[in-house]
Amino acid sequence: MGKRLSTICLWLASSALAAPVASAAEYLCYLPGANGLTDYMRGPISKILLTRGVPFLVFDPGEVGTVEQRSQKFLRQFAAILKTDPTAKCHLFGYSMGGLVARWSLSHGVVAAPGGNEALRDRVLSLSTAASPHFGTPLARILRRYWTSAAPGVEELSEEIVQHFNDPTHRDYSPAIEGMPTYSYRTYITRKEDADDPLALIGFQLIWQDRTQRGLDPLNDGIVPTEHQGFGEVLGDLNISHGYFHHETGFRVRLEDFMEAHWSFLTRGTKPLLF
Repeated sequence: MGKRLSTICLWLASSALAAPVASAAEYLCYLPGANGLTDYMRGPISKILLTRGVPFLVFDPGEVGTVEQRSQKFLRQFAAILKTDPTAKCHLFGYSMGGLVARWSLSHGVVAAPGGNEALRDRVLSLSTAASPHFGTPLARILRRYWTSAAPGVEELSEEIVQHFNDPTHRDYSPAIEGMPTYSYRTYITRKEDADDPLALIGFQLIWQDRTQRGLDPLNDGIVPTEHQGFGEVLGDLNISHGYFHHETGFRVRLEDFMEAHWSFLTRGTKPLLF
C-alpha cells in the first residue's frame, strides 16, 4: 500500500461507518445485503482486520430502500471518508444486494471530493461480490407477496427487475467497468440441512422447485440461484448457505481469515483462500 498503517478511530455521524478507519491510501470497503449489517460485521471483524494491517471499512446503507437509494447513502458515506483521507482509493466488496449497490454506484455514482465532484469509479481499484443476485432470484417476488415484513427494496432483486442492471438501454444499466478487475464468489448448498436459517431452508426448496420446473440449473444457496451470482471472474464456488457470508460462524475458515486472504489476493496477487 506504500504507507505505514497508523490506526485512528473515526466514527462518522448517522452511522455512516460501522468501524474505525485506518489511515491508508487503499481500503477494503464492504457493502452489506438487503437486511443491513450483522453485529459481527458492525464491529468485531473490522477491529480484528485492522490489527492485521487490513484497512477494512464497513459501510451501512441501511435496511430500507432500492439499490439506487442505498447507493446514494453509500456515496455520501464515502465522501465523508475523503474529508479525512483525500487520497483514499477503494476495493469494493459487495455481499448479496450489496453487489448490486456496488455496481450501480460504480456506473452512476458521484462523490463530493476535496477538489470537487468525482465519479466514484475513479476512486475504485477493484470490485468483488459474493452471493449477489446479479441476474436476480425468483425468491424476491415470493417474499414480497407472502412476507410483508421483508426489507423494502427486495422486490427489485427479482429476475424481471434485475434485468435493468444488465440492459444497455435502461438507465440503471450497470456493466463491469472496462479495465477494472472484477471478481465474484458464488455460494450454494445441496441439502436443506445446510441452510443457516428458516428462510434459507424454505428458499432453497422453493428455488430448487421453481428452476427445475423451468428446466434450469436448480443449484442455489437458499436465497439466490448459484448460476445468477457470477459477475466478472468467478474466484470460487463456496459450499455455504447465503447468510453465512456475513456471520462469524458457518465457515471452515473464519470470516476475517477469508477477508484477509482476499485482501492479499487483491493487493499482492496471491491465491484467495476458499472455504
